[in-house]
Amino acid sequence: MKTHNDRQALIDPTVLSSEKSSLYLVNPCSGSNVAGLTECIDLLGYRYLCANLSLPTLAAMVDESKFDVAICDENVDDIDFDRPCDIVGLTIYHYQRERTFEIAREFRKRGRLVIVGGPYATQNLQSGHPLFDVVFCGEAELTWPQFLDDYLRGDFHSLYQERDHPDITSLPPPRFDLMRNERYLLGALQCGRGCPHKCDFCTCTVLYGRTMRYKTNDQIIAELEQLHSLGYRSIFLLDDNLVGDRMRAREVVTAIRDWNESQAEPVMFSTSASIDIGTQSDLGKLFGEALITNVFVGIETPNKESLSGAGKHQNLRSDVQRDVELLHSYGVDIAAGIIVGFDDDDISIFHRQAAFLQELSIPVSFAGMMLAPDGTELKERLIREGRYLGGEEVKDHTCNTNVRPKNMTYDQLRNGYFWMMNELYDERNFLERVRGALARFPEPSALARRYKPREMRDPLKFVSIMARLLSYYITGGSTLRWLLWRYLLVILKYRRQAAVAIYWLIAFKHFREMLIRNGVLKNVDFDDTTCENRDVEEYYSATP
Repeated sequence: MKTHNDRQALIDPTVLSSEKSSLYLVNPCSGSNVAGLTECIDLLGYRYLCANLSLPTLAAMVDESKFDVAICDENVDDIDFDRPCDIVGLTIYHYQRERTFEIAREFRKRGRLVIVGGPYATQNLQSGHPLFDVVFCGEAELTWPQFLDDYLRGDFHSLYQERDHPDITSLPPPRFDLMRNERYLLGALQCGRGCPHKCDFCTCTVLYGRTMRYKTNDQIIAELEQLHSLGYRSIFLLDDNLVGDRMRAREVVTAIRDWNESQAEPVMFSTSASIDIGTQSDLGKLFGEALITNVFVGIETPNKESLSGAGKHQNLRSDVQRDVELLHSYGVDIAAGIIVGFDDDDISIFHRQAAFLQELSIPVSFAGMMLAPDGTELKERLIREGRYLGGEEVKDHTCNTNVRPKNMTYDQLRNGYFWMMNELYDERNFLERVRGALARFPEPSALARRYKPREMRDPLKFVSIMARLLSYYITGGSTLRWLLWRYLLVILKYRRQAAVAIYWLIAFKHFREMLIRNGVLKNVDFDDTTCENRDVEEYYSATP
């Protein structure tokens, strides 16, 4: 291991000639967040939902004859700030900003060369930053190997920028052998990048383009084999829109289905997709056959004017109620993305959204206020109109926004959102949506009946999970106990769908705790026979 007390030595080729250099790739802690199900992962005995794919992907591209490489994900392990290494590589999302800066400072104090990439770097660090010696902007499949070669020559740059979207059909399988796999609930795999749609509030096309790029079927199957051999029986397909190219998506999902059917222990999949999977009934059926049974769909709003204004035209071509019912009939659980605060929303939207989701019978919803991310058309327009509120401090949209609404006040948006979330995660309303969804689900297929999550492979582990789950609901007050006893009756009625029903009950704990943490959900016990929600107009007059 080479030491570098003088930072100029970092570019001295004579220092780099005697032995292999070492890389320490670090994913900063993501903190409590909605998408990571961080408030319920403890029930299942894991540390985090799934790994960030960027670091194991970059590690797979490293020439091991020239570099030693190690990975640390702070979500599941402690960072070793005194680890001997030549280069510290950090990946940074917006919600990791402050923690990433703290980590960089610590490694700089120790004389390490600190490099950074990721969405935040791409959108905010193009002019460099004093905490980072090297910044990567854009996808790094081409610039990462270039930097490593330049480093070994002692002549690297402070900025590596990839303006195009590279071909991903030659990528090797990510180095999951370097990860703490036993600490993640889900394996992680990416089939493709990009999205053909142009929603003005979404960063996907800003970062990855509108042209879909998929890996080959052979690549996907090789990664599935690796994750399966590591013990994963649940895998997150980390595509922003798996069905962006419908024809290619059919080929990919068919390959996944055929691989899954050949396994003695099949895998259950989660992913993200546009509502197109409902309008293309054969594609939705394929999802069910492949056991891609949990799908995040950006449903957003029942307000058609809002969908049109935001450029979400694919939803206008869909009968959402019909499509959700159809997908449920294939055994596909929909997790809805919901937004309030579009320009065409007024104060009626909160009642409409709550009623809309009840009618759809979607138990789990990722709902938030409109947020204008960096690089989006929405942010540029709001800046021009003087309605962008800034917002380095806005880490997510579960309790705040950087948008000044058009047809209501900021306080009306915030308070109306709080009211809506109290409605959605009212125990009675949640139970009603669960009953509605389960009534649509089919009898499990032969493949689904063979599926067994790894949490159930050890009977003692499964018993401990159920004990923690029951303890949360039994000791959480009369309202949670009310929900639990009625929920158990629902599970008895739909016992063949017990697995998805238990998942919803676990997820309810996450959303409830997240909303309490952010001051959105009122953490009060009440008598179910007398409790009434305040009317939304009254709630508007309340102090946030």
